[in-house]
Amino acid sequence: MVLVAAFAFLYALGILNATVTVLLQDYQQIMQTVMRFIFWISGALFSVSDKFGAGHERIVRALETNPFYYLVSGVRDSFFGHTWFWENTYPMLVFWLFTFAVLIIGSHLHLKFRAYFADLV
Repeated sequence: MVLVAAFAFLYALGILNATVTVLLQDYQQIMQTVMRFIFWISGALFSVSDKFGAGHERIVRALETNPFYYLVSGVRDSFFGHTWFWENTYPMLVFWLFTFAVLIIGSHLHLKFRAYFADLV
């Protein structure tokens, strides 16, 4: 299921980024910087709750809304932990709402500007 979530998220992000990259020339450089930043704070290299510990629940809760955190922690918990990825309902709900919102926005922009792609490229 985590693999299905990763494919859905990457498809939604891909269709949005492909459309906006054609429309805005500097978008790719901005997106590279944002993706690197999100990767480093996503908890891919460390556990967010262990790193911040007690007393920083707001920071941990804010970082849990990161879609990359949901994917990384889902794989980590499924393979190395004792919990399943669907047991954390709040991050799952935020992830799927974000993924569907990005998919809807990306699909709308793609269909709206599809006729202009040949002129812009």
